[in-house]
Amino acid sequence: MKTIVKNVAVILILIQFATISLTYSQCAMCRATVESSSKSPKGKGKGLNNGILYLMCMPYILAAGIGYFWYRHSRKETAQKNKIDDVLKRKLN
Repeated sequence: MKTIVKNVAVILILIQFATISLTYSQCAMCRATVESSSKSPKGKGKGLNNGILYLMCMPYILAAGIGYFWYRHSRKETAQKNKIDDVLKRKLN
């Protein structure tokens, strides 16, 4: 099992290094587009900035949602354990 995980990790890292030049060229193209259209207030630059904000916020929103549901689940589980403990204590006494 560990060897499968290691093999998958190595393959993913190799794929990432193989595509670095492709992603870097896209960044230069975006920068050139933004620089040329940044003079107009409703140009592509504003849309690109909104896209960057959207991409930046989504991981935090997902992490907050997962944290909330995890907290809620753990509170329910703790309440059930306490309830069971109380019932057992009453029966034993």
